[in-house]
Parts: sequence; C-alpha cells; structure tokens
Amino acid sequence: MEITSYKNYNYKATCEENPLDIMKVALFGTNLVIEFIDEINPEIREEYIVAFRKNLLDEIQDYQFNIEVFDLESIASELTILNEYKDIPELIIQVICKHMNPSKKYQPKHGKYELLLLDWLKAYLLWRYFRAKSFLDVLGREEGIAFWKKIAIKLADYGLENSEEGPPVTEVANGWMKYRSETPDNTLMDFSVVKFDEHRVLVKFDSCGVHEALKYLKDPELTYLSYCYVGDVEDERSTKIRRRRRSQVLHLGEFCDEFFWNNEVHPDAKQPPLGFMRKLGKEEPDKIIKEYQGKV
Repeated sequence: MEITSYKNYNYKATCEENPLDIMKVALFGTNLVIEFIDEINPEIREEYIVAFRKNLLDEIQDYQFNIEVFDLESIASELTILNEYKDIPELIIQVICKHMNPSKKYQPKHGKYELLLLDWLKAYLLWRYFRAKSFLDVLGREEGIAFWKKIAIKLADYGLENSEEGPPVTEVANGWMKYRSETPDNTLMDFSVVKFDEHRVLVKFDSCGVHEALKYLKDPELTYLSYCYVGDVEDERSTKIRRRRRSQVLHLGEFCDEFFWNNEVHPDAKQPPLGFMRKLGKEEPDKIIKEYQGKV
C-alpha cells in the first residue's frame, strides 16, 4: 500500500480556459435534457423552458456581454430542439461569460486566458445547477427531484454509450499525482491518493473545487444532484472493466472519495472502510499503513 497526501487548497488558484469550450458542452447538454423531457413527459416542456429562462435571467441580472463576437450559428448548429428557443442559448452563454468575465475586447481567436479557478468552475457548473433546479420549480421539490433522477439515468446511459474504456487504474493514481506536481498551491483541493495494488486505487478529497464553487447556493442536495449524481448513476450502471464508486460527496458528507478498481481482477471490489478514509490526510501515512496493511 502507498499513501500520498497533498494540501493544495488555494482560493486564489487560477487557470487558463476558453469560454467556447464550456459553451459547446452547455448547449449540447441542455438540448439533450430537453430531448429526454420529450421522451418522459413532453407536457412539461414549455413550463420547464419558462422556469429555466427565469433562472438564467435571475443569474445574469444586469450583466451583458456582446456575444455576437461568438459564431452562435456554428455553436448551435447541432441543437435539434434548443434552436426553437433562440434566447435560451444566448442566456446560457451570458451566464458563462458573466463568471468567466472576458474583457470587452475579447475575441474567440484569442483562445484561453487566465481567470480564477472558482470563477471558471461556476461557469462550468451553474448552467447544470439551473438545468436541474428548473424541474423543482415546475414540479415541486420532491417530484422535481424524482423527475431529474429519471433524466440523470438517461444522461448516464448516453455517457456510457458514447465513451471508451477508461485508462488503467494505475494511470488514474499517477494522473492525480502528476496534477498535484504540476499545480502546486494552485488548486481548490486537498486530497490523498492510495495505491492498494496495481488494480485498486482510492482518491479522497477533503476539499474539492466543485463543492467550493457551488456551496454558496446553500442547497447541498441539489448541487450534488445537478452534477456529481449523474456520475454516480453512470458508475452504478457501468459494465466496463475499470469501475469507480463513491461512498459520499462533500456536498452531503465530510469528504468525497473515489474508489477505482479493475473489475476483472477484483470483481465488485469492496469499498475501503470509512474509518480508514477519515484518517487520510489527517494522520501520517506510515501510521495508517501499519494499522490497515492487509485489512483493506
């Protein structure tokens, strides 16, 4: 067993990103959800659009960016349904620009620019939050969450059908350790990486940018459902060789954990115990290894 812990949290962490990258994902993802609404219950589509529009407008408030600098026709070319509501793609783009805050002289040809990681994450996540919240606005909290969970299953299945087998488990661990070495003191995460063997790896987060970016909304259940939950459903329904499972997330728990395993080597591998995970990042790795070697 190998344990490495990193304390990298820095609320001033920065990144370099291109607004177009989020815009394309946001418009495609929203269009997909409306397609799924039509499959499950098309009668609520118009009410949903009204609620979604209101949420986007409430977020934008007085902010306005000249989105004509972007080639909206090209960005929206594959939107089979969303193009029926011309203002919705524009409002989504305004929300993204509000948080990524491009300069007034920004042009897409300029590509990436530096901004706070927290602001980029808000641009990346808020449209997803409003996408889920709008179901609650239309149907009430309990029924709205139940409807969103039906949508999440369809999103998860779509993701599984359109993705390749993930990298080997050891590459997951090495990737996180490389990320830390390349971004010292420039992330929103404190995390630990545990290599149990070549086919089982745990990554435990004591702080995470996704949680940090959305916690101000003061609705931990909905922030979880709007983003992380879709990944959890995908994990449950996956039949791929490399699997992942979480026992909890920071939105709703004291930490977040991601346990990866090779299901051919360790069929339905057992999740590491909570007592073990609670000690990661809190106690010395050698002490933890001595206590749990051969037990996890």
